[in-house]
Amino acid sequence: MLIRYLVMLIAFFSFLLTACDNREVISIETRPDVTVKFLYIFPKSYEEPVAHLILFPGGDGKLGLNRGSIKDAGSLKAAYAFDFLARTRDDWVEQGFSVALPDVPSGQKDLYLPRRGNAMFRTSPEHKEDIKGIIEFLKSQKDIPVWLVGTSMGTISAANVAAQLSPGTIDGVVLASSVFGITQRPLEYGLRGLSEQELSRIQAPTLWVHNKKDECPLTLFKDVEGFMKMQHNSPKVELIAFEKGTFPRGSPCAPSHYHGFIGFEDEVVRKISKWIKANL
Repeated sequence: MLIRYLVMLIAFFSFLLTACDNREVISIETRPDVTVKFLYIFPKSYEEPVAHLILFPGGDGKLGLNRGSIKDAGSLKAAYAFDFLARTRDDWVEQGFSVALPDVPSGQKDLYLPRRGNAMFRTSPEHKEDIKGIIEFLKSQKDIPVWLVGTSMGTISAANVAAQLSPGTIDGVVLASSVFGITQRPLEYGLRGLSEQELSRIQAPTLWVHNKKDECPLTLFKDVEGFMKMQHNSPKVELIAFEKGTFPRGSPCAPSHYHGFIGFEDEVVRKISKWIKANL
């Protein structure tokens, strides 16, 4: 009886170990002498993903993926472990997706400034090539749809990569808490968010997600509809709006405020996931 109990106990802990071992840091060469690391999380071995999601956190985009594997949030750069997409990364996997969170490429300080000039790296052809390399990796794992999902400054990455890639390379885009621009002055790194991007070039279904209570001057809800109308070449453009949040703190542009869907992240993930699955 004791032996049987020990066997069952060993099997149980083996299952837990396998269940937790569903993530790794992948490093690929995307351009000559340039590598990109990304956190790759996939459903457990007994499940199959229905789509790949590339998640673009906001801010400067630095995740600090400097080790071979990641088991917890503490392994991410502290400031971005709490970003809406970073902190919900496992929730997306539970919804049946595999996810990839790209870090800043080698030789690049952050996703704001390129080595030369004053344009944001998120809008550069190099950024597109880096993400294209990740897409190719994901497709090599399983040839299923790929969606780009961005939040805050990450929406600039998602929108611009979608606009630059050849039609059919990706299957959809999600833009959450989109950065539209600053009315008083341009961003100090030389860009006004999505207001200077070619949204009309996006030819994939696009979901806009926004909190009506968002108080960040860059991402006011009143601007959403006007930007959605720019996507006249997308087969479907829809909006999911919320008006809620609990215990906001910090800057109104911070992920712990209404801007980051604080307090109801699980609902946001569920509704986005349902929309993606309905448009695969």
